[in-house]
Amino acid sequence: MNKEQLIRKVARNTGNTIVSTKEIINSTIEVIQNTISKEEIKFTGFGTFSSKAVAKRIMRNPSTGEEMSVPATRKVKFRAGTVLKEAAKS
Repeated sequence: MNKEQLIRKVARNTGNTIVSTKEIINSTIEVIQNTISKEEIKFTGFGTFSSKAVAKRIMRNPSTGEEMSVPATRKVKFRAGTVLKEAAKS
């Protein structure tokens, strides 16, 4: 399922218009994107979005063997909740 299909399905399930549902879903995604670097976002039963700092490190280029410096960054994490895990099993 892609984003457009999700929007249509949510609109159908809630009785809202596709336009208003699209605004809500886009706004939700925007809030998650703007918040994730500062704090965790928890949806009980569904899962938790968070970010983790990854330190600067030295790696080797597999082709040349040359050492490369990889800058520090943040990595996005998602930990599935119990309800989501159970839904995936069925």
